Amino acid sequence: MEVIFSIQGSGRIIKYFHPSSTLYKLIGQLAPEEITSILYSERFYELNLRLENGELASTFFEIIPDQQYIAYDLDRLTRLEIKLKNRTRNKIFLREIVSVDLLFPLYNFNIRALSSHQDDGLIIIENDIGSFGKCKLELENFDVDNLFFEIVQYGFPLKSIVFRVLYDVKQLEFRKKDSLFNRDVVVLK
Repeated sequence: MEVIFSIQGSGRIIKYFHPSSTLYKLIGQLAPEEITSILYSERFYELNLRLENGELASTFFEIIPDQQYIAYDLDRLTRLEIKLKNRTRNKIFLREIVSVDLLFPLYNFNIRALSSHQDDGLIIIENDIGSFGKCKLELENFDVDNLFFEIVQYGFPLKSIVFRVLYDVKQLEFRKKDSLFNRDVVVLK
């Protein structure tokens, strides 16, 4: 049977730039507030960054990071929708994953710090809202207990996000995202 997973709501685009990258060499020594000011304003032109085809980049969104991840907020709106045979079967609101009000957790998860993924370099976390894509799996039967959520914490105060969603130890790869940047940015160095 075909099972379709999709994520709707708000999330984070996590962009990592290695210390050897051109962007890091240009702005890595600046304070996080100044980095944000340069990357998301007309001052971006002052960096004179070139794209792979040699053209001058007009916005930061054209710059390809060394690594990029998409994570999902643990808020009241963000949800994982699970459809079986084109019928909505279940909506898991991500805030329910880590519920402190329950004796036993409803879902399988673990929590760790973002710094365990990247120690050096520049991490830029952008907030997006919308659809973060769909993933299809062919399964003999679906069991919600086979879902696993990897949660990452970052910043001060600590913010938690769902970094990966797995089913039967296989990471779900969400495709065809349609989200909008809402100007909320965190810079970690």
